[in-house]
Amino acid sequence: MMFELVFSILIGLGFGIFLQKGRFCFTSAFRDFFAYKDTRVLKGVLAGILTMAGGVSLAYYLGAPADRFWLPSFGVSSVIGGFVFGGGMVLAGGCASGTLYRAAQGYLHFWLVLGFTVVGYLSFAALFEPVFLPFYFEPLQVFSGASAFLLVPRTLAPLVAGGAIVAVVAAYRAIILGVRSLIPAALIGGISAPSFHYLLPEAGQHAVDVRRPKNIYSIMKGGWNTTICGVALGLLASIWFVLWNTWSVTGPEVRWVGLALSSVLGSAYVESQPYWGGVVFAAHGVTISLDMVMLVALVVGAFLASLWSSEFRIRKPVRKRLPTIVIGGLLMGF
Repeated sequence: MMFELVFSILIGLGFGIFLQKGRFCFTSAFRDFFAYKDTRVLKGVLAGILTMAGGVSLAYYLGAPADRFWLPSFGVSSVIGGFVFGGGMVLAGGCASGTLYRAAQGYLHFWLVLGFTVVGYLSFAALFEPVFLPFYFEPLQVFSGASAFLLVPRTLAPLVAGGAIVAVVAAYRAIILGVRSLIPAALIGGISAPSFHYLLPEAGQHAVDVRRPKNIYSIMKGGWNTTICGVALGLLASIWFVLWNTWSVTGPEVRWVGLALSSVLGSAYVESQPYWGGVVFAAHGVTISLDMVMLVALVVGAFLASLWSSEFRIRKPVRKRLPTIVIGGLLMGF
């Protein structure tokens, strides 16, 4: 147990450091690409996906437990929830992980986002039984099928992983070459000559150039190449997957909210509620889990990284953005 606790803390610290040093945020990755044609963060996201795809496939090939490779049996709520959460991220100005590392940097804007996200969590929990329960577990199945992991023998897993890697590298290369939309010709060009040379590109005019500083100290103090940070985050997520399960932010975040609620209303009451007891704490009960510890370590890691980089300072939110902060936070929690 001590090994698991220490390792979860170390992984959480690593997540926080690489998120903060790479300015890593899924919302800004796609927003900057479509709005400003800036691909700096998007390259890091694609590098992380590529690394995670390879890591998970390797874990499957080497015999990781089959119960790690799962999908929930419900889907309608996931589609609706993804749409609502995505809208909330855009309005709030950051994804779940981006919100945490920016809050650790001293942005009061994102502390407010977190506060209203908690309100969103509690609001959804209150409405879960009377409104959402009838269709929450309803599967989104338009045709019969089977799990790809059950269909593909472990011996063929590297081929499947290779196909996924080629697809991601193709999209990656298309973006790196300056393509502003993933048209078929660009993807074909990426597939025809995939190269890991493109994993360490110049990220454009807005990039953080890790080669410019003259010494290691300057490199460590400055911002880090987002692509390298994406690879590191993918490796950490792969390690977390091998040791425990899929890495996430919102899962342990909402469990912290439920645990705080249990300290007020009692554990028995929380466990008796369909949402808290049947969904949020269904696996481990109302207690502190390893991913909850990891989440706290993530915030600490981002805070320490911002201190080291001399980037921590309290920043007040822009008053005119308060409506989007409130609405965005509520939607992210809902």
